[in-house]
Amino acid sequence: MKKITKIVTTLAILNLLGCSLNPPTEDPIENPVIPPPDSEYQTSTYENKEFGLRFEYPSEWTLDESIGGSPDSNSLDIHLSNLTPVGDAPGCQDGYAGIEIQSTQVQPSEYLGFEKLAKTVLLCEDPSSQGLGCISGDIETITINNLKGYKGTHSGWDGCDGPGYALEQDKNQYIYIFTGTKEASASDKKKIDNTINSIASVDKETSFCDKAPTATDIGRNILPIELEYKTIEFLGQIFTAYPCGKDRISQIFGVEGDSYTLGSTIFLKQKASQPFSDVLKEIGFSCKSETESECKEWTLKNTVKIDDIMKLKPYADQIEKDDCVNCG
Repeated sequence: MKKITKIVTTLAILNLLGCSLNPPTEDPIENPVIPPPDSEYQTSTYENKEFGLRFEYPSEWTLDESIGGSPDSNSLDIHLSNLTPVGDAPGCQDGYAGIEIQSTQVQPSEYLGFEKLAKTVLLCEDPSSQGLGCISGDIETITINNLKGYKGTHSGWDGCDGPGYALEQDKNQYIYIFTGTKEASASDKKKIDNTINSIASVDKETSFCDKAPTATDIGRNILPIELEYKTIEFLGQIFTAYPCGKDRISQIFGVEGDSYTLGSTIFLKQKASQPFSDVLKEIGFSCKSETESECKEWTLKNTVKIDDIMKLKPYADQIEKDDCVNCG
């Protein structure tokens, strides 16, 4: 299956009921509503507070999830299937019914806006994006639980094609949905529709203050970093941890008391604005080139106060990446 790495959210299952009426008698009695075959099934709720996504899905189906991304985005990738194993493994064997939901958070500075993104990438109006799993066929505008977007006849799931969906989830977040079936029952196809129609956005509860660190290959701990600082590993940890208090900041490699000892080299996306340049020099950074006005690489060799490092935070969107200087 060809996919765009973007993550997509979820909707609530509709419970369809039918009626069975007995012929009237001299003393008519009310008969209970009896569901027709295959129209009633148990559901489970999936909810992810980090990505703000929730939906209902058939309890007997298999679900797996993974989180990945790029320097500019984080993606939640969910596979649902009536077969095991889930994911791409079952392919499109007979009787298969599956859904892939991708919810993707993009750095605000890199986000195209949903309409532009949907038309150029998800709907493949940009020729360079063709063949990446584009939504195609008859396109209609839709709204699912207040999430607005598009539905197309084809999702781009090679060999197992069903409708595709693109939904705007948040100001810099969108959902992309693939569906696939092959000789699946009408009941399973209805379960796909119900699952998609249950997708909803929920309040996010992302607390970077409580998230556990990850370890590098050399055993150094790295604290979780907010998406907008993802490309600046060293400074990004400080920017993210600072609101959490001194105990959290003290867990950062290179922090001793209220000081940062590793030094810093920062690489800018373009030459620094004058206010940014003034702050860099105030902290103790120096330009590595002779022409400061065009400088895009600045170095700090001395130990400085954490509060001084935080003066860089308003200019984080101008920093492409960073490194340490005194890190051994």
